[in-house]
Amino acid sequence: MIMQVNLQNTNRVPLQQANILFSFDHVIKEPDSYILRKISTVYQKKFEKYIDWKYIASLDDKSLLNSLVNREDPNVLKWISTQEFDYEKNYNFLIKAWKDMYMNSPDLLGKLYIKNYLKSYCIDNLYIWNETDDIRQRYELTSSFGKSKIQYVTGPLHKVLDEIKVNIVYDYSAKRIAELLEEYPHGEILFGIASYGFNFEKEGLMKLKYGLNNINNVTTFQIVEPDNVSEFKG
Repeated sequence: MIMQVNLQNTNRVPLQQANILFSFDHVIKEPDSYILRKISTVYQKKFEKYIDWKYIASLDDKSLLNSLVNREDPNVLKWISTQEFDYEKNYNFLIKAWKDMYMNSPDLLGKLYIKNYLKSYCIDNLYIWNETDDIRQRYELTSSFGKSKIQYVTGPLHKVLDEIKVNIVYDYSAKRIAELLEEYPHGEILFGIASYGFNFEKEGLMKLKYGLNNINNVTTFQIVEPDNVSEFKG
């Protein structure tokens, strides 16, 4: 189900001029699933002191995706680690390591939302955002959507939002949106945050971190089908 946004009831822009931006990673595709499967074979010995491979091996693909959605830490290596190491440095290497990563990563509901929006006459432009230009993402977008109204945009998110007119943003990181809104209020934009476990307070699924529950132009959206994800346990 698409994030419920009734554009007819907003006075922000005319209906036919609605513009929507999607983050690519963790909204359209979930590369962390691919990374875990890959390093469990290619780099198993390198990480054997730091990662519980038995747990990963016990999960089928559906269960792994379910676990990734419910995890408490956005860095998948930190989430699965049994011993501390340089999570960021290793993740930044792994996310760039394989040409076929996105082709073989599971689709998320963001991809379905885009397909539905492409059928709508109410949408003027669809933007897909990533902080850096990634030819693998460009290939995936062309393979999935062909030649369409989709535009691929890169750079710091606050600069992108200053340069293009956007009414709705789909992102996966509550922290990023909170930091953005603290510096750049953007009251004219509706921000949707993916329902990953790390975006919520431990007390319950519906309470976003960083005080975002108290901001009127912030909401959440499902990232996998409801029957694929269990209730978040903090």
